[in-house]
Amino acid sequence: MMRKTHLLFTILVYLLLIRFNVINFSILGFVVILAATLIPDIDAETSKLGRKIKPISQSFRHRGFFHSILFGVLMTGIFYYANSGLYLEFLIGYFSHLLLDLLNYKTVQLFWPFRTKTKGFIKTNGFVEKLLMFIFLVVDVGLVLLILLYSLLT
Repeated sequence: MMRKTHLLFTILVYLLLIRFNVINFSILGFVVILAATLIPDIDAETSKLGRKIKPISQSFRHRGFFHSILFGVLMTGIFYYANSGLYLEFLIGYFSHLLLDLLNYKTVQLFWPFRTKTKGFIKTNGFVEKLLMFIFLVVDVGLVLLILLYSLLT
């Protein structure tokens, strides 16, 4: 999936969790959730992060360790034990990325280091992904308006 699709989907999940009072909005939490959704692609030389941190993108296979449940759990644990209060935001952003990548036709080594791979049906930058991206954008805008309206009325 493209970076924009990941970001819009993660924002959608975040807004839903805010709307249903699962988490509270904070600027720092929003930054963490967006950063966390980009982190898995640090292993891709073509991603923004991968281009900036070449030693990582050149040393790891894309959709391997950084796209695994193990990495997500380790990082969430670091956030939790650092008492940052942002472990839930990291968890949401990171696993939102993995969820979308599971729909992609390219394989993901979700259970790294085991060689088991999952494969979806959506082509990166294809029609279905662009349609999903548009839907996520429309729903995001609608949720922001709904949350603002709700906060004004209460």
